[in-house]
Amino acid sequence: MAAHRYWRVKVVAAYAGGALTLSEVQLFNETTRVDAAATLSSNVAPTSGTLANLKDDSLTTEASWAVAKDVVLVWDLGSGGDVDVTNILFGSADSRLVFPAVAVLQWSDDGAAWSDRYPTAFIGIKWPGVRTKTANTMRAIPGQMRFDKDWRDLSIAGETVFSSAPGSHVAVNGYRMQLSTAAVTDSKVRFATMPSMADVDITLVANVQGEPCVVFRTTYWGAANDSYGYVVGLGAGNVYISHGSNNATPVYTTIAATPHGLSGSGDWTLRVSMVGSTYKVYVNGVLKLTGTDTTFAGAGEVGVRTYNSTSYFNWIQVREAEETHSLIELDAAYVRTSELVRVPSAMSIVMPYGSTKAQPFFRARPDYLTGVRGQGVGRVRGVTLDYVNPLNKPYRCRVRLVREADGLVIREQWSAADGSYDFQYVDELQSYTVLAYYLDHGKRAVVTDGLSLANGKVELMP
Repeated sequence: MAAHRYWRVKVVAAYAGGALTLSEVQLFNETTRVDAAATLSSNVAPTSGTLANLKDDSLTTEASWAVAKDVVLVWDLGSGGDVDVTNILFGSADSRLVFPAVAVLQWSDDGAAWSDRYPTAFIGIKWPGVRTKTANTMRAIPGQMRFDKDWRDLSIAGETVFSSAPGSHVAVNGYRMQLSTAAVTDSKVRFATMPSMADVDITLVANVQGEPCVVFRTTYWGAANDSYGYVVGLGAGNVYISHGSNNATPVYTTIAATPHGLSGSGDWTLRVSMVGSTYKVYVNGVLKLTGTDTTFAGAGEVGVRTYNSTSYFNWIQVREAEETHSLIELDAAYVRTSELVRVPSAMSIVMPYGSTKAQPFFRARPDYLTGVRGQGVGRVRGVTLDYVNPLNKPYRCRVRLVREADGLVIREQWSAADGSYDFQYVDELQSYTVLAYYLDHGKRAVVTDGLSLANGKVELMP
């Protein structure tokens, strides 16, 4: 990623969907803080506190805004102060409800035209606790990729061929890279230099017509297929994970394999994360393989490979493993893929009772198709009491949770003998109505409405 003079963070939403309070916002290039001398401004003046409180490296001072949505913080590093930003740290205040849940990082060279820092949107920023900084908000690994064969960029009209001999360095993020000659049947792309990572999370988006794969924890890249470490790939109808022997001409041993269920060609997403000895392999966002292997515990280089001349890579991201992040980056929100995103509605498809969608749907903003806005960490609970003599005696009855935005019944349960009910892991950014049906009183319902985070009737799961 090139260096730029201007950087900005757009806050899309806070956890409660309303006010925003921060005690610190810091920009880093790797482990070096780069915002200390920059001029910080905001498109909306804080309602309390000052912008200086966000860069004084003190968690006791803060700045607040009445509405978090679309607050934009801009850093001007000055003439000649260009940097690349690879990490953002947010400092919290006293409440999770006013902490940013979604943010976007962008850069500019003139302060007028802005471009997204790839990847663009970050959702699910973990609450670090009271008066604490996030450990790691964004941690994509910067650097350039090494091309062991000549490649061309399909994103440019005319399919410009890079004038690159094997071993040249070209950034791959945001490009569609394809072999420049059909005579080449095997090619590798790897980082020229990369921070040492024992735990790694890699996402590859490839247009698959052959066999692409990801190689990681390897310390050798030689001619042809020579490498060792772990290999995760698609081939012969399967998705597989293997490890190689520790020599220049390795013998690969399959750890696990399963049918990937894909057919034809298209933009397919292959993702692998490995923390310690535990691996997870996803195809198009679906977990296909998981298990453990202890063959290679140390860090090593990362790269991708394709075994034919017709496949191409749309995008690759390498980052520290998901389990070590305080930010969950949702790949499907910003990769370019031809796969249709299917969002069935409650009326058009039969689903398990209480479900609002057939499968997890990842997004980088509130989901205007299903109406889901939050992280699913909300909780609505209470007690049903009789409303005839003897008054306020615990009463067991049928209870429904209704989403007020559209009247959708999203959960149902019977209250317990003591009248208690507890709807867990619901959308915390919605407002709800609880309907309690008293069967012994002609099914007459008691209505409790307007339940939300703002009034404390919607809680957050611990």
